[in-house]
Amino acid sequence: MTKAPISIAFATLFLMACGQPQPSGDIDVYDLRLAERDYPGVQRLEYKSVVLDEGGDAPNNIVQALRGQKITSTAYYKYWMQSPGGTGKQPYYKVKINVFADAAAAIKAWDGRYPADALRGTRPVGLGDVSYELPDKIVGWRDDYVVVELSAHDGADELVDFASRYAAHIARVR
Repeated sequence: MTKAPISIAFATLFLMACGQPQPSGDIDVYDLRLAERDYPGVQRLEYKSVVLDEGGDAPNNIVQALRGQKITSTAYYKYWMQSPGGTGKQPYYKVKINVFADAAAAIKAWDGRYPADALRGTRPVGLGDVSYELPDKIVGWRDDYVVVELSAHDGADELVDFASRYAAHIARVR
């Protein structure tokens, strides 16, 4: 699969560094991003940050920190949606994806970030191995070695649908 180049206009941070091999056939955050054409109403995809650990013995501080958590790649993407007329706001979804070296590392990270008491007031949404929704705000899920957190902003009103399509895309790619 060919990786799409990142336009300077859309990237606020792009880091490529040294690291471990990707799990399950070199899957990384580029492979797991949902293309703009794959969800109705997306006007553009903005790369907010992407960090890949591609091996080597002299990684920078960010990659060293990721290696400590067994994260092989991480990204923040923004999906800008069509603006509803007259609101003055352009809705968007922010997506954070972490790809871990293995499922055990993803489970440990999930359990550390989302202990049971932190998920009170949320509900499961049936995505991946485990998931939650804070209605109209955030959906998060873990699918094997991938952890995703997706949030809605400025009137983005199809959070669960967008998350469900994203989860289906990740499942297909993995």
